[in-house]
Amino acid sequence: MIFLQLLIYLLVGVITCAVDVWLTEDYSKTTILKKWLIDTLLTNALALLIVRFVLNIQTGLIPAIYVTNFAYKYLALALGIGLGLNILKGGFQGVVFLEKAEGKTTAWQIVLSVISCILFALGTVCFIGTSWFIDFFGRLTPEQFIFNFKSPVKGTASNMTDQIVGTPVLFAVGLLIIFAVLLFANKDIYVKDYRVLPNRVKRILFALFSLGFLAGGIFYSIKELQLDKVYAAYFDQSNFIKDEYVNPNDVKLTFPKQKRNVIHLYLESIENSYFDKANGGFMDENLMPDLMELSKEGIHFSESKTFGGPYQTYGSSWSVASMVNMSSGLPLKIPMEGNSYGKTGQFLPGATLIGDILEKQGYEQTIMFGADADFGGLTSFFTTHGHYNIFDVKYARKAGLIPKDYNVWWGFEDNKLYDFAKAEMTRLANTGKPFNFTMENADTHFPDGFVEPDTPKIYPSQYAMSFTILKNKLWI
Repeated sequence: MIFLQLLIYLLVGVITCAVDVWLTEDYSKTTILKKWLIDTLLTNALALLIVRFVLNIQTGLIPAIYVTNFAYKYLALALGIGLGLNILKGGFQGVVFLEKAEGKTTAWQIVLSVISCILFALGTVCFIGTSWFIDFFGRLTPEQFIFNFKSPVKGTASNMTDQIVGTPVLFAVGLLIIFAVLLFANKDIYVKDYRVLPNRVKRILFALFSLGFLAGGIFYSIKELQLDKVYAAYFDQSNFIKDEYVNPNDVKLTFPKQKRNVIHLYLESIENSYFDKANGGFMDENLMPDLMELSKEGIHFSESKTFGGPYQTYGSSWSVASMVNMSSGLPLKIPMEGNSYGKTGQFLPGATLIGDILEKQGYEQTIMFGADADFGGLTSFFTTHGHYNIFDVKYARKAGLIPKDYNVWWGFEDNKLYDFAKAEMTRLANTGKPFNFTMENADTHFPDGFVEPDTPKIYPSQYAMSFTILKNKLWI
């Protein structure tokens, strides 16, 4: 395997060196050997850096990967880089140069160039947009993918827009500008006094390239985003829920005369993998010791004798879906037509949830977020299923609990959320009615979590640091 890896590196150097020598026409043995060493090292170094830091492939130096299709892709990438370096070098040496094309640019050439730019832009969106989407959101299930595109997008993390503009949009625009400048330049390309690429041929080649680039981008998006499964999730029908779901309206529920209060805390991205390995987690150090001790007092679910974890049911693997799942017994996989998850003011209008049941029993209900409850249609969800008091970042601003222009992370940080929660539960307890208090934190939201400036730096990872407020504040 190592032999094949080295052979590919050497082949890249040989081909790149051959082009280099042909351009300079210096055929002395010493010069050829020198060029081969430089071209081999420089071209492969640049290719490996792009593989690691641009394409984010961390296995680029592992010999085993070179017996797969990666070898062909790497060879194409490295040779492209080598050709580019030789063209750049030839330009400095005056061997490769441009001259104004003869004749006027025709209308069809302009139209072809515009179409090429559009196709290239679409292909760029497919490649860069897909890569960024996966890096930022992770690999989503088809239902979550559909949900994110159909639900309201208000109330997302404060840095999300900056992330989109500063990464995929900026990169795509930069590539498009370079492509357009090269395409619309009315120049013929010469190599050693030979016109190797007339302007009209260049436009045709760019058009073919942009068409292939778009086709490759579409294929890449379909494969990486599992768009075929998204299509199936959108249009395929299943009778599983119809056959297996037990409607709460058909079940007799008996409440005691002295009703008990309900407190439900949704802990964002909290899972047993953050325990230490000795207790069934994945960490060298237990990030949630207090939560582990609390789990020992009640009921927890595990596939092993340690703190492993339960099987995560389908359609419950993200925040809104988990709320639907836990409060209704339904996965978030429903017909898309006629329901936009809150855009029309309705959210699962045919389902009976715990909020509906407790409302009929006279419960006072509050849902609390540090974020904007409009995100994901949660305002509609909790308003139409129990008429909850919505305590989110908008309410906190209106009530004067935070400044009107205050916006940190998803709205306001968990440190404030827990203080507000204690005050709200005290208010609910004083109403004289049974209450249902539900809350979701956000500081531990992926991908990096939120860490307040004065948080002690006890872990090297910011995401690990985001769990410290749970340790220091939540259990007080």
